[in-house]
Amino acid sequence: MNGSITARQRRLLLIFGVIFMVVVALLVVYFTRDTGTNQFGARIKIQNYDNIVKNLSPDMRDSIENYTYTVAAMNHSGELKGSSVSDMVIRNSSSTQTFSEDTNTYDGNFIIDSKKLQQSYFVQYSYSKDETNTNTGSSPVIVSCLPKDKLIYGSFNCKDLISESTSEDDALLQYLPFQNFSFKITPVEVDGGALSLNVALYISDVDLGNSAASRFQAVASYKQQVYDWIKSKGVDPTKYTYKFNYDDAGNRI
Repeated sequence: MNGSITARQRRLLLIFGVIFMVVVALLVVYFTRDTGTNQFGARIKIQNYDNIVKNLSPDMRDSIENYTYTVAAMNHSGELKGSSVSDMVIRNSSSTQTFSEDTNTYDGNFIIDSKKLQQSYFVQYSYSKDETNTNTGSSPVIVSCLPKDKLIYGSFNCKDLISESTSEDDALLQYLPFQNFSFKITPVEVDGGALSLNVALYISDVDLGNSAASRFQAVASYKQQVYDWIKSKGVDPTKYTYKFNYDDAGNRI
């Protein structure tokens, strides 16, 4: 033995090396494959989410993508496999996000499109890093149908979880969640056949005053601002049920 590697040994090393690389490649494919599921169930991956949406937790992304699958499946004939949709993307320049120091919440929305499905949807969310924060409402994520003039693949008789129990096109949804210096409105759930709205009134101590009459008047004034804003969108405010953070006497709920 002179310590040199024979031709046979070189061939064996080459074979073992090739087998090793094939095994590694198979393991990489297996562990990085798109299963079409997450912790909440079936989901459709939003391909450019990481590049566009910031400040939200991984749980929020999972919730958004699970909700996306649920609504897309409602509008798909036959069984829909989430892993088969690899082109769901956030539409350019459609994403907005604001942060409120008063409520410690991130509120935002964006439009998603899939050419393969020929579908588009409006995604809305409200998120706080404080898990005990109630300002996000009971439904911090909503994926809903778009107005027909915002569809890029044409109308597809869209259905979503809200329109199933409300009107076919609820014009107010495209503006929610909404927040200004006086109030914040978040869609929360379908209740009694009408969209229910969670409304946080930002009433200052000065506006509330010290008398029962002033407190009553302040709450009524702020609520009227909410109703007037809804009217400004061409929608009848009496069609909704509301959950306010103040009662009529000015007490926090």
